[in-house]
Amino acid sequence: MRSKELIKSIILILLVLMSVVLTYMTWNFSPDLANVDNQGSNSKDYEPNTIGKPLNQGMDQVITPYQVVHSKGDQTEGMEATKQNIENILKPLKNHRVLHAEQMHSNHNLIIPDLTDEFLVLDFSYDMP
Repeated sequence: MRSKELIKSIILILLVLMSVVLTYMTWNFSPDLANVDNQGSNSKDYEPNTIGKPLNQGMDQVITPYQVVHSKGDQTEGMEATKQNIENILKPLKNHRVLHAEQMHSNHNLIIPDLTDEFLVLDFSYDMP
C-alpha cells in the first residue's frame, strides 16, 4: 500500500515539474524573425505552400448566381444561371469596370421603382463573401 502511494507521489511531482517547465518555455518563447523578413525580397523564387489542393479556378468558376433576371421597361425575363448562359452574359462585360454596385434586401422581391429602366440582376441564393 505504501509503495502505491509513493509511485503516485512521484508521478504527481513529475507532472507538476513538466507543467512548470512547459509554462516557462511558452511564456519566454520568441520566434526567429530573420527568415520572415527575407522571404518578401525574393518574390520570384517564393511559391506559397498550400494546405490541400491549390485553387486555380477563376472567380467566375467559383461564384455563380442562382438565376439571372433582365428587365427593360415593362418586359422582365429570367433564366437559369447555367455555365453557358453566364458565359454568354458576362462575355461583353469582361473588359469593363463596375462603377456602382448596390446590395438589395427586400425579401426576394424586386423593388422596381428604385431601379433604372433597364437592369440586369444576378441573383445569388447565398450571401456573397
